[in-house]
Amino acid sequence: MRKTALVLSSLLLLACPTLAQKLPATAPNKEALSELGIGMELETLVGGFVVVAPSSTMLGESKVDPTYGIKLSRQVGVYAPTKSGELRQVVAVRHESADRALALRVARLAARLLRLHKDHVGQEATFPQGEELAEVWLSRVPAVNGTKIAGETRINQVYFYQVAEERAAILWARVIVHEWGHLTLPAARGYQEPEGDAAGFLGERVYLKWLQEDLVALPQKRDDFCEPEGVQLYYSRQVEPLMARYSAGGPSDKRLDLKTTEGMDYYIGMALGADQTFGSKVLGFALYHTESVSPRALVTALQNGVFLQPELNVKLPAWVPFAPDTYTVVGSAGKVSVDVRVVDPAKPVAFAIQKPGFKLVKGSVPSVTIRRGVPKK
Repeated sequence: MRKTALVLSSLLLLACPTLAQKLPATAPNKEALSELGIGMELETLVGGFVVVAPSSTMLGESKVDPTYGIKLSRQVGVYAPTKSGELRQVVAVRHESADRALALRVARLAARLLRLHKDHVGQEATFPQGEELAEVWLSRVPAVNGTKIAGETRINQVYFYQVAEERAAILWARVIVHEWGHLTLPAARGYQEPEGDAAGFLGERVYLKWLQEDLVALPQKRDDFCEPEGVQLYYSRQVEPLMARYSAGGPSDKRLDLKTTEGMDYYIGMALGADQTFGSKVLGFALYHTESVSPRALVTALQNGVFLQPELNVKLPAWVPFAPDTYTVVGSAGKVSVDVRVVDPAKPVAFAIQKPGFKLVKGSVPSVTIRRGVPKK
């Protein structure tokens, strides 16, 4: 009887797609993915993203990373919806059997970050050098280069080290969004500390700002490290102070030119401030249209992004770039100062700006609309 059972078990194992970890690059729909094999588990997430996790009982397929020779036998796939209605694999989270639950949480957060990028910036996130697939490697050993880093990114390869160690959910979230910043966000470079490239810390602050807002808009529980208490604490300590610092100093502040941590924080505060006051699409335009890696290139790009808007909704207070033109401030009753002018948004009157540049707009109302031209009667 036991011999027969062993034979049947072997036959069943052979009947399963032994290389089930070889997920297809594209699939016409979710149903096609579910038919890949027995034990294939699928999760549909907000935005039409699908996480595909072959069962832990399925045989794996060993993969070796292109830089360090890290060998892992399994993967969880993240699929994104395309304009044609198909699903395209955009992330492969490579792991060993013991880390399957962790891989699922990483995949869910990766899908969420891709959705937030598209919703906020207005375009799909892209990976360096035109790569269509980001490969995430969950390694149980320390970094090969001998440092104590928790993660690193090389082109489209993202590495997380010593993943079996206990970490609080917010620490995992920070590590992941930091590397996601390097993977998906253009940013200033040339810093001496804490890193040469600001994209990682920019990713931490911007993505966790968006995640905090997402938790408010979509409060349902997700097992992806985004616990409300931890995210809100991070927002209070790492996002709000940087926005307040920039709001007090503005784009002409000399701290923007520093190559130290203080300089990087001020640069990131400017990006966060733009996201808060003008909206993410203006920030996204600026990040993707900077003409150099200098921090001050973002000032010019933000100015260009604002100038493209004939009508701009602004949360106050805000540093707003003005061109030589006629403007009208519209909104609820109150007092709003634009440089040296004080206007009532409920009684809009056109005024001229002759000297261009960023001017601080503040007042007793939470937000206003700034329009070019004379007010409509």
